[in-house]
Amino acid sequence: MQLGVQVPTGASYSYRWRQNGQNLFNVPGLFSGVTTRTLTLQGADASLAGTYDCVLTNTCGTVTSTASHVPCLADFNLDGAVDSDDVITYFAQWDSNDINADVSGDGGVDGDDIVVFFGRWDSGC
Repeated sequence: MQLGVQVPTGASYSYRWRQNGQNLFNVPGLFSGVTTRTLTLQGADASLAGTYDCVLTNTCGTVTSTASHVPCLADFNLDGAVDSDDVITYFAQWDSNDINADVSGDGGVDGDDIVVFFGRWDSGC
C-alpha cells in the first residue's frame, strides 16, 4: 500500500512521514520512502494499522498533510473484527479480479495475493 502527498511542481520540500504522530524510519518489510513524497507500507504486520501524515518543510516553513487512516490490514471488510467474513469479502474481490484484492502490491491479482492476505489475516490486529 502506498500513501502520497501532492505538492506544487518546482518547489523543493523535505518530507517526514509519521505514524500516530511518531516519525517513521525505513524498515525492510515494513516501511520505505519515509523521507519522500510516497510512503510504501509493506508486508502483513498488524502494526501497520494507524494514522499517517507527512510533515513537509521548505524555506517558507512547515506544514502537515491531512491524516490518512490505515485500518487493520487483516480486517478486509472494515467491520472492526478479523474473522471469516474478511475471507469471504477478500475472495469475492479476488474472484472478480478487483484491483483491491492486489494486496501484494505487484499490480496484478494472483496467487501471491492470497499468500499475503492470509499472512495478514493470521496476524490479526
